[in-house]
Amino acid sequence: MEVIKEALAAWNRGDMDAVMSAMSHDVIFDPLASWSEGEGAEVTGLEAVMERFRAIRDGCERDWVEIRQIRDLGEAQVVAECEWCAIPLGGHGDEVRVHGFDLFTLRDGRVTYFAYYPDLEAAALRE
Repeated sequence: MEVIKEALAAWNRGDMDAVMSAMSHDVIFDPLASWSEGEGAEVTGLEAVMERFRAIRDGCERDWVEIRQIRDLGEAQVVAECEWCAIPLGGHGDEVRVHGFDLFTLRDGRVTYFAYYPDLEAAALRE
């Protein structure tokens, strides 16, 4: 759980090098894991994932993650209930908030899989 807490804190500080150091070289990011439209939306590999993260951040004046709860699910899996918050470019202060659950799988202290789910039930059903 500490790896995830530290990575999210690094995101909030804008320290993308620290975020990257929490990921394995073969990390898979599935931003739409529980949506049927999301099939095939996985991003694979550290550089590709970091490019996706940069693209997300580049569309914002500012963004941050508010952690509600983090739970160890066992078998090297952690789920974080979070709210991603952002002020879009040109948003004139209009804040966007997206509540959800991020499921992380770790190996040797690094994230190998990271997926977003809109609710805890969908995250728990992941095979």
